[in-house]
Amino acid sequence: MISALLNLSRLPCYAIQSILGFLKVATVVLPPATLRSQLKDIVDALTLWNDDSAKWRGKIKKVLGILVRRYGPEVRNWISCSHIGI
Repeated sequence: MISALLNLSRLPCYAIQSILGFLKVATVVLPPATLRSQLKDIVDALTLWNDDSAKWRGKIKKVLGILVRRYGPEVRNWISCSHIGI
C-alpha cells in the first residue's frame, strides 16, 4: 500500500494531505522493520514535496522528524539540512 501511495506522490495531485496523513500514521503505528525496506523511497518522496510545496512543509517536517527519531542516522544521511530546517 505504501508503494502505491509513493507512486501517486510522483504525480501532480491534490491528495498530498491524505498521503501525508497516512505516512504519518504508518510511521508511528507500524513496527520499524515493516517500513525499513521502503524508507529511502518515503524520504525521497517527502523531500521532493518539501522542495515543491510550501503549503505542506510543516507536515512534511513533522513526518521527517518522526522518521529521524525512529530510524536515526539511517534516515538523517538521506536528508539534507535544508529539508529539516537545521
